[in-house]
Amino acid sequence: MAATKVATRQQTMSVSGFKPPIGHFVSPLLTALALGTLTGAANRMDIYPWLCVEDMTVDQIGVEVTTAVASAQGKLVIYNVDADNRPTTLAFESTVLDFSTVGYKFVTQSFSFVKGTVYWFGIRHSSTAAVRAVAVGAMQSLGLTTGAATTANTIARRTVTFGNAAPNPWTFVASELANSAGALFKMRVA
Repeated sequence: MAATKVATRQQTMSVSGFKPPIGHFVSPLLTALALGTLTGAANRMDIYPWLCVEDMTVDQIGVEVTTAVASAQGKLVIYNVDADNRPTTLAFESTVLDFSTVGYKFVTQSFSFVKGTVYWFGIRHSSTAAVRAVAVGAMQSLGLTTGAATTANTIARRTVTFGNAAPNPWTFVASELANSAGALFKMRVA
C-alpha cells in the first residue's frame, strides 16, 4: 500500500499571514482564544514553537506580569531550530526583567523574523510571579506521549538555574515535553 503524503509542518502551522502595521504588536498565537496566566517556578524554563508567516522586524519584545512577587525576575529567550524544527542554538536571551510589579515588561531589541521559519520562544523564571499566557488550545501541538494520552504536548520544560545563561545549544530531550500554556510574547513591529 502506498504511503499517503502528510502536510508539512509549515502547512499545518501556517495562519493567515497578516502582518500588523508598524507600531502594533504581534504574538505567537495560532488562534484568538482567550488568554490565561502562567505561574512561574524558581529556575523553570519553558519554550514552545512558533512559525513566522511574514518577514518582519520587531524592536521590542516583552511579556505582561499579571501577579507580581517581591524580588521576582524573568528572562526571555528565542531559539533557532534544526532540520526537525526542534530548538537548537540560542538566538536571543534578554537582560533580567523585573517581575516584582505587574505590567508589561520588555526589552528594546531589534530582531528580524523570516517568513516560513520556526522559532522557539521561552521564558525563564526566578520565582512564582505569573505572566499572561497563550491558552493551551492556541498553541502548536507537539504530539502525544502515548496512544492512550488525552492531552497533547505544547511546550518543552526544564530546570535551569536562573543565574546561569540559557542552554546553548538546547539539546532536545523528549521527556521534557509537557502540556502547559506558554508565556504570551508581545513584539512590536518596527
